[in-house]
Amino acid sequence: MSKPIVDSLVHAAIKRKRIQKSIARSEKQNVCDYELLTDHEVLCLLKHTNENPSLTSTLILLSLIMGRKVENLLDESIDFAMPSELDENAGFGFIVVDRPYASQHLKKVKPYSDKSNKGYIPVPRELVQQFSDIKNVQLTEEAIRNIVTFARNNLSDINHKEGTRLSYVRVARHLRLYCAHRGISEVRYAAIAGKELEFHAGIHYTAHENAQILTLLASYSEYLRSLYPSLKLTFPVAKNENRWGSLRVPNKNDVSKYFRDLYVLSKKSARQLDLLTSANCYVAYTLGVLQLATGHRPERDAFGDLSVFDLRYGYIFIDDKESGHNHRRIVKLCTVAHQQLLNFVDHIRLLKCNTEFQYPDIASGTQKILDSSAPLLSYISNEAFQFDSPLSPPLGQLPDLPGENNYYRHLLRTHFEQVGLATDLADWFMGHEGKCDHSFGSYSAFENKDLEMVATTVDELFHELGISAQTSPLLEV
Repeated sequence: MSKPIVDSLVHAAIKRKRIQKSIARSEKQNVCDYELLTDHEVLCLLKHTNENPSLTSTLILLSLIMGRKVENLLDESIDFAMPSELDENAGFGFIVVDRPYASQHLKKVKPYSDKSNKGYIPVPRELVQQFSDIKNVQLTEEAIRNIVTFARNNLSDINHKEGTRLSYVRVARHLRLYCAHRGISEVRYAAIAGKELEFHAGIHYTAHENAQILTLLASYSEYLRSLYPSLKLTFPVAKNENRWGSLRVPNKNDVSKYFRDLYVLSKKSARQLDLLTSANCYVAYTLGVLQLATGHRPERDAFGDLSVFDLRYGYIFIDDKESGHNHRRIVKLCTVAHQQLLNFVDHIRLLKCNTEFQYPDIASGTQKILDSSAPLLSYISNEAFQFDSPLSPPLGQLPDLPGENNYYRHLLRTHFEQVGLATDLADWFMGHEGKCDHSFGSYSAFENKDLEMVATTVDELFHELGISAQTSPLLEV
């Protein structure tokens, strides 16, 4: 290929990258953005829609409440369901949210969410009938465009009368502002707003509780009512019965059992002088603890060698993805994982002492691990370490995982959502940052205390699961 052609391709690639970054910056939204609506503007909107009831007013109000643009509400792909009269939620309507991507390529799963994997976003009782009338009519694309035009004109009339800056895009964004000011995660907002925000990686990893969604919408309606007391919005009672979202979030009891069975088998094998099975079970236990403590993706080498760990202070450098750089991060290990790491290093030293005569190849491998010239976590097969990439356990020796091979990432992200960890911290920890986020750049506002805060949150999950740091099973010999 000639040099001019190569130069042309390089310049084209650079231009595409600049355009992508520009788009990413435009998608970022600050809570102080001029485009966001003030309380006065929201009040004017509520007053107008209440005093001038119409189908257009209903759609504008629903756009405000649900965080969706008008055309999204009218899209035929958006299902709307109304329970039967015998149902406890009779009189309410629900936008049905289906997450088909969450169940793709599932091989084994014991789901945390219900089998249908559908969520139901409630529509206020007062708006159900009007919205149902709209959804029962099969609208053409031209009809939808006309309705959007009516909505735009309606908002323009309010602007001329009240001197406001209402637009149908700003109206749909207001719920996002409310969530940002109250520390509600972008992921939970994205669950309500639907496909307009599916670019957020966290939504693919989270199992939502309907009670959390209902509580958010109810608190938002209370806020709107504080601006305009005449507004009436009624939501069903929040219950925890239905969970939906990622089907890869395993049952916590199964996770606890997996770790418990691993260590029991490891000690039992050691007492029976089955050194290889015992060592491999302990590797799997340590691997599971470190994965759950860091969210390290399973696709790459399992953490690399000892040089990526700070054994004294419990930090680890993670580079777990082939492309891009936003996944590279430093993670503070929680107390359990840090102690387990130290125990495992002691185990490697003990394994060297126990194998240097009978299994010289294993002893040689342990020295490579301690010298940081071989991966820290490796299984033993045929009386030698198998420094394979990716790490794969010997068949038939270990208990089955409690879910897919990245179950722990889904469990972690869901845990962060449930305890209310800030979205930017969760994104940094999981390697979910956008193109314009640089947590470890020169201008990052993150501090060590932020890393420690996440580590404390992860420790709470370990405590809930009953997972603790375990000493080498070789001490049983």
